[in-house]
Amino acid sequence: MKRRTRIAWAVGFLTLLHGVVLLAGLVAPYPYAEQHRSHPYAAPMGLHFFDGAGKFHLRPQVEVGGQWYPVRLFPGNGRLFGVEQPGVIFLLGTDGFGRDVFSRLLYGGRVSLFTGLLAALLSLSLGLAAGVAAGYFGGWTDRLLMRGGELVMALPWLYL
Repeated sequence: MKRRTRIAWAVGFLTLLHGVVLLAGLVAPYPYAEQHRSHPYAAPMGLHFFDGAGKFHLRPQVEVGGQWYPVRLFPGNGRLFGVEQPGVIFLLGTDGFGRDVFSRLLYGGRVSLFTGLLAALLSLSLGLAAGVAAGYFGGWTDRLLMRGGELVMALPWLYL
């Protein structure tokens, strides 16, 4: 595979991943705080195209307590996919309170994306302000800011 093709695939994957995280309210099957107390520490559920009797289905299904529930697109609750009650779908399982881990992962990804964006904007604005001040004033201001920049690059701030 050519280098440009690999880069295009990587950019496409990251764009898709960011889009899914930003649309967590639509993609996640449950709100992040919704609890299913009857399913604490539930194991991740697989999507099955064959039911317990070995019959093939075009629409994937999940098994909950020996009962099979088809996965529906836009089930009417404002979500992308889900199953009808009393069925539940936990793609990555649940925590001790019965909260869906997949939904919580998507909603938590929003915070991570915002934190990274905020850190990038903060460093950009500080660097821009220091560069403008060094360029405008010159002289001792320029030298002081340059030595400060060299100090930041020389010291292992990650460990401090």
